[in-house]
Amino acid sequence: VTTGEAQFTVGTPMGEVTGAAGSSFAVRVVLDATTTVSARHGTVEVRDRGGRLIAPLTPGRMLRLDSSGGGELSR
Repeated sequence: VTTGEAQFTVGTPMGEVTGAAGSSFAVRVVLDATTTVSARHGTVEVRDRGGRLIAPLTPGRMLRLDSSGGGELSR
């Protein structure tokens, strides 16, 4: 996804991913709801189902959220 608006939000079973204007990011959801988000350009925020900020991602960062609610942040 490349964001052209002020922001763009993608809903997933594990929460929401929002990119600021001009950001580029990828979201992958598999059958068990495990969600992987990677930032390519700009800043991306990942929030849980309750709206709590899990992590801001910058280019090159990736976050994997499993269906049990656990997460793993990597570079």
